[in-house]
Amino acid sequence: MISLSLFGLKEEPFKDNLDERFYYSTKQHERAYASMVYCITSNEPAGIILGQSGLGKSLISQPFCISSAGVGG
Repeated sequence: MISLSLFGLKEEPFKDNLDERFYYSTKQHERAYASMVYCITSNEPAGIILGQSGLGKSLISQPFCISSAGVGG
């Protein structure tokens, strides 16, 4: 466990849940998001975002999951 006060944190940043407050966008995240948009708008049958645990794959895919949940409902 890290010392929160050592890094000036108020809560643990590496829990096993999605928390947008700890998301830090990079060029790689933007590229992955753009690829997802391309796959969806081009009616591609599948798209895969690969990366190590904790890099933000689930966070960048969340908007697509939320918007598709309302489709047809």
